[in-house]
Amino acid sequence: MAKNSYYCHRKELLDHGIDLNLRPESTNKTNLAPLIRLLEAAPASIPVWAHQMHLVHPSTKNTGLRAVS
Repeated sequence: MAKNSYYCHRKELLDHGIDLNLRPESTNKTNLAPLIRLLEAAPASIPVWAHQMHLVHPSTKNTGLRAVS
């Protein structure tokens, strides 16, 4: 908004008890903790049953992937 327009609007609104020159409060006065949960990705493991049913190629045993039960 142009500077002249701002002051013109402000003057008109001041007649009605509204002041545009007030700034919003910058501090948060609530005592609530933010609801944020951090997620971490973990590498997936090959389940034991997949090895038992021969659904996994045998070369995966040499890659360092461990089977989980």
